[in-house]
Amino acid sequence: APGEGMAGSVVVNYSATFRLLFLLTGESFRGDAERGVVKQRDRTIGHPSAVRAQLEASMSHLRTARAIEAHWNVSVHMISCTYTTQFASNLSDTYAQWDGTGPAPRVLFVERDTMVKTNWATTLHKALRAINVSDYDAAFWTRLDLELKPELARKLDPRGKRVLYPFMTWSRRGYRRCHPDQPREKVHKFDGRFNVLRGSKLPRVADTMVFVPGGFLGRRTGGVNLFNVPSLGWIRHHGMEILTQHVPAATIGTIVPTLHDSKAGTDWNPLYCMAGRSNAGTHCSHGDILDVTTWPWQVRNQIDDEPDATKRAAMEAMWEHNVCSECTSSSNKSGAPRKNRR
Repeated sequence: APGEGMAGSVVVNYSATFRLLFLLTGESFRGDAERGVVKQRDRTIGHPSAVRAQLEASMSHLRTARAIEAHWNVSVHMISCTYTTQFASNLSDTYAQWDGTGPAPRVLFVERDTMVKTNWATTLHKALRAINVSDYDAAFWTRLDLELKPELARKLDPRGKRVLYPFMTWSRRGYRRCHPDQPREKVHKFDGRFNVLRGSKLPRVADTMVFVPGGFLGRRTGGVNLFNVPSLGWIRHHGMEILTQHVPAATIGTIVPTLHDSKAGTDWNPLYCMAGRSNAGTHCSHGDILDVTTWPWQVRNQIDDEPDATKRAAMEAMWEHNVCSECTSSSNKSGAPRKNRR
C-alpha cells in the first residue's frame, strides 16, 4: 500500500505497488567432474550431474517468490545472473515458467574468465549494473544454488525496516564438534560467545542471503545505498564489521533468531538447503535463540531458561512444531531435523 516507512533515520516513500527486487546470483550447475558431487570449494560449473539439483533449486525460487507475493501482497521483480554453461537455456526456460504478478524474470549470463575464481560477487555486480536498485522498495539477494524452503516466504517481511542476514552462525569450535555421531557429552555447549573473526567481537553471519529495506537502497538523496559499498563485503561472513560502519546496529537483524552453520551439510536450518550437496538432518543449537533487543546481542536458550518443568515440556513440543517441522532439505525431505541437545 502507498505510504511512508522508516528505515533507520531515512524516510522512504513506497510506491503504490510495493516492488521487491529478488536477486539470484552465483555459480550454477556446480559439480565435481570426477565424482559427480559438489564439494564446498569446488568451482566446477555446468556439470551434467548437477542439472536436476540446480533446476529444482530454481523452481524453489519461483515458488518462494510467488509465496512472498501472496503472503505479503507485494510484486516480486526477479533477476538472476550466473556464468554461462551448456545448460544456460535450461535455466532460462525454468525461470520462464514464472506466473506471479511481477514481470517475467530477467536471466543474465557472464562469460567465465578461466584465470579468475568464480564467485557470487562477480555475477551480483553484473546484475546490479543492469538495474537501478533505488527503483525498488526493498531488495532480497540470495545465491542461485540454494534450494529455498517454505519458511523463508513466511519469515521475510518485505516491508521490514532492518537489514536482515539469514541467521548468525556457531563458532567454528562448536559446529565441528556438533555431529550426530559424536557422544552427547562432547557436543559443544554454546556459551554466548560469537565466532571471533579477524579479531572482531561482532557476530559471524551466514553469507548466503540478505534482505535490504528501501531506506538503505539510496531511495532518498543522501541516503546510503548498501549495494554501492565497495566489494559488497558487508554480505560476507565478517560483514557486520563493515555494515555497522554504514547503518546503525539497531537496524540490523536476522530472518530467523535461531543459530545455524551457513553450510546446510553441517547444520540444518529452516530457510534453505544447498543444491547438489548433502544436507544435514541435525540442528546443533536446539532451543537457542539470538536476542537482538539489546546491543551487544545475547544468546539464550528458551527451553533451558524455563524453570517450570511442565512449561518447559510444552515449550519443547512447541519448538519441535514451529521450528523443526519445516525441514525439506534434499537429504531429509520428510521431517524434522534430529536435535542434538547438550
